[in-house]
This record gives sequence, structure tokens and C-alpha cells, in this order.
Amino acid sequence: MIKAVCFDMFDTLADSHRSMERAEYEALGVSAEQWGEAMWEESLTRARALGTVKTVEELIDRACGNLPTETTPAQRAAAVRARCERLRAAMTD
Repeated sequence: MIKAVCFDMFDTLADSHRSMERAEYEALGVSAEQWGEAMWEESLTRARALGTVKTVEELIDRACGNLPTETTPAQRAAAVRARCERLRAAMTD
């Protein structure tokens, strides 16, 4: 007897890769490639999968630490807003 069914939310049930995605890396002044490498760096990917990254702010801060350039608090705050808006749109549109 099936007791539960689990689905992967993003990129399965919701499209999180909308045109607004570029706003995150544009806010930080880096390329899409640099942002992708920073977000999918091995230790950050592991922390995300294990649930040890608790907030969007922490995620952005940790990813920014993987970038080859410095980012300002204002840039990081803009990236947080862009990410939240993109994911909100993915789940409601």
C-alpha cells in the first residue's frame, strides 16, 4: 500500500528558471557562469542538501564568499530580494 508520494518542487513541479533569474547575478555584478559556480560549489551544495543553510540571506552570503570578487551588503540584499521574488513567482504563476 502506498502511504506517501514525494515530489521535488523546483524544476519538477515549479519552473524556478524564469527570466528573473538573471537579476540575482546582475545584482552582484558577476556573470551567470560565476554565479552558477558559486551556488553549486561542493561544500555549499552539500550544506543546502543537508538543510544546514537555513535562510536565503545565509545562502546568498555563502555563495558570495565563493565569488572571485567582493560584494557589498547592498548587492547581497538586492540578490536576496531577486531570489525571493523569482521563487515566489515560480510557485504562484
